[in-house]
Amino acid sequence: MDATLRDQQISAWLKEIMPSRVLFLGGRNELHDRAGQLVDASLSSIVGLDPEWIDRLPARFRPTVVTTELGNVRSLDPGATFDLGICLAELAELPVGLAKTLLSDYRRRCRFLIVMLRLPRSRREGSADPTVWNDSDLSELSVLDRCQGESCAMFLLRGGSDVRRDRAFSRIFYLSPSREIRGGLKILYNHVEILNSVGIPAVLTVREPHNNPASWFPWDPRFQVFDHSAARRTTARDVVVIPEFRFREVKKYEHVGKRLLFVQNPGLCFEIDRWRQMGFDGVLTLNCPDGRQSQMHSFIVARTDLPIFAISNHYSDDPWGTACVDREPGRILCLPRKGPEFIERLRQEFSGIATVDNVPQTRMAVEYARSDIYVHTGFPEGQPMPPIEAMLSGCLVCGFTGQGGLDVMRDGETAYVAEDGNHEQLVAAVRRALTDPKREQVRAAGTALCQSFHRAVTTAELRRCYTSWLPTLPKRRPSVLHRLAGTWHRMRAH
Repeated sequence: MDATLRDQQISAWLKEIMPSRVLFLGGRNELHDRAGQLVDASLSSIVGLDPEWIDRLPARFRPTVVTTELGNVRSLDPGATFDLGICLAELAELPVGLAKTLLSDYRRRCRFLIVMLRLPRSRREGSADPTVWNDSDLSELSVLDRCQGESCAMFLLRGGSDVRRDRAFSRIFYLSPSREIRGGLKILYNHVEILNSVGIPAVLTVREPHNNPASWFPWDPRFQVFDHSAARRTTARDVVVIPEFRFREVKKYEHVGKRLLFVQNPGLCFEIDRWRQMGFDGVLTLNCPDGRQSQMHSFIVARTDLPIFAISNHYSDDPWGTACVDREPGRILCLPRKGPEFIERLRQEFSGIATVDNVPQTRMAVEYARSDIYVHTGFPEGQPMPPIEAMLSGCLVCGFTGQGGLDVMRDGETAYVAEDGNHEQLVAAVRRALTDPKREQVRAAGTALCQSFHRAVTTAELRRCYTSWLPTLPKRRPSVLHRLAGTWHRMRAH
């Protein structure tokens, strides 16, 4: 097989598969060394970033490569699975019967395989040479694509018995509009990391990936990242998830299989009555892990007839409650970006007001741990993260709920609630938090409730969303106008 043709085809397949774990079967040889170079080089083409960005990425972002002898499957960890298996030499020299047995073992471990097999030049050769694969032999393999050579061919095979085999889609694209990983955008990153950890390929499209020191947590991705030109990379087998405040970008993805709107804040929801007309297939929103319907879910149900799936956020990997500092009695913590005018008025009533913002999670965890009370002054909200973070850190929480905060802020039980925008009630809520004889029971109840926001719950809901709920959505028949618009946007992206 021509080396240039072989390399071009492998590179094309790598762009589609986006492997994070690669298994080389048969050990290292000249062909596998070249394939390894293509795996490394594929990072720049897959990610779509300039080389200077790639050099900054952490080592674990790059594909993990494992090598084993072809017949030594027992040397692998019993639970080890791989995105891609590659065998470009020894398999073609084995008798077909033995090769089928080996392939059966490795197909159970690998989502896809790239293999080189000998094909007959004529019917006569096919009947005499035991290493030649005939059409009947190939029919037993799940062949997705092939690259034909003179005396052999390279095949892309489907493998794997995990959740990905039953998917009706290829990849999930989450659109992140900002390079700063903070607030609700952090949830997008959480989803992508979890989906990849359970074998569902998910990627991010980011305008300007950047290790910004002001980011809420370090830009240290464990998943594939695309630049903002991802519109030209998506296919009809992909799913795109669009934040609610960028809902108009749906027109760029008319060619994509499923288009979901991710809604986290009612204050950012516009033209709700046109979501279906614009081409969205469904809505993702936030869930309450204790089984109650979230405020955000109730808000959307009352305003659209699109299918809705709610997913809990999780805080299991965050540092809340781990800072080893002493709590300062009477210290009242506020975030200046949330209703600064209310914070200034609180300063006139209370002496222990402290403000902090735009710092990494590790610093914020210390600020929460030092504080006796956290006052939330933002509204409207979908499911505000600061009250949950504060409760997990052991703070008493009081203030505005922004409606969505009612998921965790239950007046007199887990928090002290004031009517949104009502300064007098806000002052009264803070006084209650300072003087209520049951304040420690309220503090403990808030912490216990928020501990249900666990990674295991989020993982189960994400898996159910993309393997059970998504395939049930009705197929969309795009209009001619929308198809032309999608083509125009893809051409413009090029």
